[in-house]
Amino acid sequence: MADTGTPFQVHGQVAFVTGAAGGVGRGIARVLTAAGAAPVSKDSVIEKIPVGRYCTADEVGYATLFLASRESGFITGQTLHVNGGTMMVG
Repeated sequence: MADTGTPFQVHGQVAFVTGAAGGVGRGIARVLTAAGAAPVSKDSVIEKIPVGRYCTADEVGYATLFLASRESGFITGQTLHVNGGTMMVG
Protein backbone atom coordinates (compact mmCIF):
# COMPACT_ATOMS: atom_id res chain seq x y z
CA MET A 1 0.00 0.00 0.00
CA ALA A 2 1.30 3.46 -0.87
CA ASP A 3 2.12 5.92 1.88
CA THR A 4 -1.02 7.92 2.58
CA GLY A 5 0.87 10.78 4.18
CA THR A 6 0.33 12.45 7.52
CA PRO A 7 -3.26 13.13 8.51
CA PHE A 8 -4.02 16.61 9.89
CA GLN A 9 -7.34 17.48 11.47
CA VAL A 10 -8.90 20.94 11.52
CA HIS A 11 -12.55 21.87 12.06
CA GLY A 12 -13.54 18.20 12.05
CA GLN A 13 -12.07 17.57 8.60
CA VAL A 14 -9.01 15.46 7.84
CA ALA A 15 -6.41 16.27 5.19
CA PHE A 16 -3.63 13.89 4.21
CA VAL A 17 -0.35 15.61 3.45
CA THR A 18 2.29 13.70 1.51
CA GLY A 19 5.80 14.63 0.53
CA ALA A 20 4.87 14.35 -3.14
CA ALA A 21 5.17 17.09 -5.75
CA GLY A 22 8.67 18.19 -4.91
CA GLY A 23 8.15 19.10 -1.27
CA VAL A 24 4.81 20.87 -1.68
CA GLY A 25 3.50 18.67 1.14
CA ARG A 26 5.81 20.32 3.68
CA GLY A 27 4.46 23.76 2.75
CA ILE A 28 0.87 22.53 3.02
CA ALA A 29 1.64 21.02 6.43
CA ARG A 30 2.98 24.41 7.59
CA VAL A 31 -0.15 26.20 6.36
CA LEU A 32 -2.43 23.65 8.05
CA THR A 33 -0.49 23.91 11.30
CA ALA A 34 -0.68 27.72 11.19
CA ALA A 35 -4.46 27.39 10.70
CA GLY A 36 -4.72 25.35 13.89
CA ALA A 37 -4.59 21.87 12.39
CA ALA A 38 -2.94 19.19 14.44
CA PRO A 39 -1.40 15.96 13.20
CA VAL A 40 -3.49 12.94 14.22
CA SER A 41 -2.71 9.24 14.18
CA LYS A 42 -3.66 7.23 11.12
CA ASP A 43 -5.41 4.72 13.38
CA SER A 44 -7.68 7.43 14.78
CA VAL A 45 -8.71 8.32 11.23
CA ILE A 46 -9.36 4.70 10.19
CA GLU A 47 -11.56 4.23 13.28
CA LYS A 48 -13.97 6.79 11.86
CA ILE A 49 -14.26 5.17 8.42
CA PRO A 50 -17.13 2.64 8.45
CA VAL A 51 -15.36 0.24 6.06
CA GLY A 52 -12.32 0.33 8.37
CA ARG A 53 -9.61 1.21 5.84
CA TYR A 54 -8.34 3.91 3.53
CA CYS A 55 -9.54 4.26 -0.04
CA THR A 56 -7.22 3.02 -2.76
CA ALA A 57 -6.22 4.96 -5.84
CA ASP A 58 -7.93 2.28 -7.94
CA GLU A 59 -11.25 2.89 -6.17
CA VAL A 60 -11.10 6.60 -6.96
CA GLY A 61 -10.05 5.77 -10.51
CA TYR A 62 -12.96 3.37 -11.03
CA ALA A 63 -15.44 5.98 -9.80
CA THR A 64 -13.89 8.56 -12.14
CA LEU A 65 -13.93 6.10 -15.03
CA PHE A 66 -17.62 5.38 -14.40
CA LEU A 67 -18.50 9.10 -14.39
CA ALA A 68 -16.62 9.54 -17.68
CA SER A 69 -18.34 6.54 -19.28
CA ARG A 70 -21.51 6.19 -21.35
CA GLU A 71 -23.04 4.23 -18.46
CA SER A 72 -23.29 7.44 -16.42
CA GLY A 73 -24.89 9.40 -19.27
CA PHE A 74 -28.20 9.94 -17.47
CA ILE A 75 -26.60 11.05 -14.19
CA THR A 76 -26.61 14.83 -13.84
CA GLY A 77 -25.97 17.25 -10.99
CA GLN A 78 -24.77 14.63 -8.52
CA THR A 79 -21.71 14.21 -6.36
CA LEU A 80 -20.25 10.74 -6.05
CA HIS A 81 -18.68 10.37 -2.62
CA VAL A 82 -15.87 7.82 -2.58
CA ASN A 83 -15.37 7.88 1.18
CA GLY A 84 -16.00 4.47 2.69
CA GLY A 85 -19.27 5.56 4.27
CA THR A 86 -18.03 8.57 6.22
CA MET A 87 -20.81 10.76 4.78
CA MET A 88 -23.37 8.44 6.37
CA VAL A 89 -22.00 8.84 9.89
CA GLY A 90 -21.08 12.53 9.72
